[in-house]
Amino acid sequence: MNEKYQVIDFHQYGGSAADSDRLLMFAAKAKDIAAWAGIPRKGWRIRMLFQRWMTESRKNELVDFFGRASTCDPENNIDYVVCPTAIIVAIQGNAEIVGDEIHLKYDRVIDPEQAAEINLKTLSDLLLPQVKSRLDASGVEQLEHFSANLTANLQECGHNYVLEFGFQLVQMSQNTNLFIEAIGIPQEELPELLASMEALCRPALVVDGQHRLMGAASVEDDIMLPVVALTNASWIQQIYQFVVINEKAAKVDSELLNDIFASSLTPCEQDEMRENFSQVKVDIEQRIAGVLAGRDSNSPFFHMVRLNLPNRPESEAQAFISQKTIQHLIEGGRGSLGWRSHSDFYEQYVKLTYPAISDWGDWRTGKWKEYWFTFWATVREFYKEPARRQLNDPDLEIWGGDGSNLTKGVALKIFQRFFMEVKIEDMIKQKASNSMVREMTQTLVEAGNITQEEADQLISKQLFEYSIPLDLGDFAEEVKRFLDKIPVRFFTANWEASLDDSSGQDSLLFQMREAYSRDNWRARGGNVFRA
Repeated sequence: MNEKYQVIDFHQYGGSAADSDRLLMFAAKAKDIAAWAGIPRKGWRIRMLFQRWMTESRKNELVDFFGRASTCDPENNIDYVVCPTAIIVAIQGNAEIVGDEIHLKYDRVIDPEQAAEINLKTLSDLLLPQVKSRLDASGVEQLEHFSANLTANLQECGHNYVLEFGFQLVQMSQNTNLFIEAIGIPQEELPELLASMEALCRPALVVDGQHRLMGAASVEDDIMLPVVALTNASWIQQIYQFVVINEKAAKVDSELLNDIFASSLTPCEQDEMRENFSQVKVDIEQRIAGVLAGRDSNSPFFHMVRLNLPNRPESEAQAFISQKTIQHLIEGGRGSLGWRSHSDFYEQYVKLTYPAISDWGDWRTGKWKEYWFTFWATVREFYKEPARRQLNDPDLEIWGGDGSNLTKGVALKIFQRFFMEVKIEDMIKQKASNSMVREMTQTLVEAGNITQEEADQLISKQLFEYSIPLDLGDFAEEVKRFLDKIPVRFFTANWEASLDDSSGQDSLLFQMREAYSRDNWRARGGNVFRA
């Protein structure tokens, strides 16, 4: 193959005649790059290589990404997605520039139809001079001694894996079967070894972007990728650039990305972006939940969510609830049940009222958000005035403030979890107690007095009283009846500072159940309360 690409040839720091800052920029098809650029992928068979292991899951994720991203649909405002950054490659030797074009020639040096043993010898003969040129005099002497006295066991080389690879290449070149037997490599792993070695014989090596490249190259359509090429780059220079790129490339903070979406776009623009994000499977909704909960004026968490952003508004200066806590309250995790997504909560408590799960759980249009806001707004208002009256302390803040036990992250999660579990348990108990009603209605059905449909409706009516109310005001009253059983002193007692471990969370949940079921509850010492 002989590929030609229009190239921009320049020195990054200006005017130098050396290759140290010379860069070449061009665009090429991903499939072509994958054909002429090798990936020096690290593996335990050849430890001197420097690229990270190719993870199949990451590759598949990017295949899916590029497959979706390349499907442009202007009628539905679905745009192409530009490749995040350029693929960085290192040209081995001098780059061939003719006019304004770079020429990259490569003919495969092995025949995949031949036996693996033959291809191993071919590759070892090509690579041995390269490796030998990188060794010092002592290393060259050891290599020559090993070549003259070939054995199955390699000579001691400490942590010099380049020298170790040299020994392996000598074995492969002189006695391929001896190498295979000595290293104990199964026949099915030989293709992987051949691929790693063959990559080193190509005119360029990938320094950064192997997953992006393989993902784009695996898509059926041709995808053009931007390429930045280092010229005449030594092995040392390639590894140096690899380390610098991966060490110094600062990933944009997740919370800043969330804030950009939530505050830099109009609601209509957000809806348009959501469609585009869904096409490339970027989960934006869960990520921005904390931002929206903290900045939605209807939210009980308004100005309470800590966004960790530079130059944040003064109204958020005292915010203390983390975005992660909000995400856990909505989606579950770290001791919490997800209000929007917990299957038992929906099946037992919600489904009778909202039979279509999308009516409840859809991120944008689902009713979960209204009920979630109502639940926490009711909690906030319920404990405000009673706390001040009961404790005769006009300055006491149960909702809000960094020192409030109620609004500690772990307390929010356990409190919501307890409410959800109570509602699930109530419905399960009610279903069990309805067995007599079922027997009676079934007798009436068999006698022809009512139809099966009428019997089912009668049972559903009994259960409907325990399902989530259709009216938000009725739901708020139901929440208040729940809160009546948890005294305000539960949140004003002296708590231990940390409840991060699961045993502390379990103890807190136990104490909450105790307070709920006992009129004379009092704090007990242990993992939660100070004695």
